[in-house]
Amino acid sequence: MQFGIRDLRQQLPTLVRRAAAGEEVVVTIGGVPTARLVPLGGSGLTLDDLVAVGLVRAPRRRGSVPDPEQLPVDARTDRALREVR
Repeated sequence: MQFGIRDLRQQLPTLVRRAAAGEEVVVTIGGVPTARLVPLGGSGLTLDDLVAVGLVRAPRRRGSVPDPEQLPVDARTDRALREVR
């Protein structure tokens, strides 16, 4: 289904929900298809794939990150971050 840019602005939340549900929404400008909204996910890309194409940088340091559920209730985030860094 196609929508003009003006319709997209007016109905953005509805169209995003429809795209998330699996519909492909084509956005037109002056009647010319310009962009599409499609569901996110299912791309099959991994972090290593994104690093390989240069879209993200690999972490500088590998290691375990503390599980937030294992932190004490009164834990300070600045201290937890310092330990991770």
